[in-house]
Amino acid sequence: MVVIEGPDGSGKSTLANDLLTQLSQDGLKISLKLTEGPEKKPGEIISRINRYNVDYEHSPCHIIIYDRHPVVSQNIYSSLDEKRATVSYQNAKYFLYDKKPYIIYCRDTRFSLDNQVQEWDTTEFKTLILENKSQLKALYDKWALEYANMIYRISDPIDSITELLKWRYNHHVND
Repeated sequence: MVVIEGPDGSGKSTLANDLLTQLSQDGLKISLKLTEGPEKKPGEIISRINRYNVDYEHSPCHIIIYDRHPVVSQNIYSSLDEKRATVSYQNAKYFLYDKKPYIIYCRDTRFSLDNQVQEWDTTEFKTLILENKSQLKALYDKWALEYANMIYRISDPIDSITELLKWRYNHHVND
């Protein structure tokens, strides 16, 4: 399992798609799970986390790449918006961290939401991000210090990442 996290516009989807392309060319069966955006109704995030867990446990793929995982992003964004539910430490540990994912933190020194509009991005959500971009980066930085295995910036080459992920697969690191 690979989890790619970071603030909006930091290169997560670009990296996820590049890894999908490269690893697939190398003969691995890869599944890419894209972010589903903010919680749509109260309690929905827990069912989403359960679904991600089932996907992971029963996937026929060699590697699953998550372009954001709700265990991470939900807690970071809930720090900016008290209306959002948080994921308890025990649930975060069980549903993500105990599975020993390879976590890549996308951190770009630039911040732009240009061409980053998603179908779930309400005006309220975009305003929340734009008004709190420094705090959002700080929250992700703090999280990454504890949990991320790697920091990636958009201009970094991905060859070493693909080699590392192939090595992890071949040595059954997630088993």
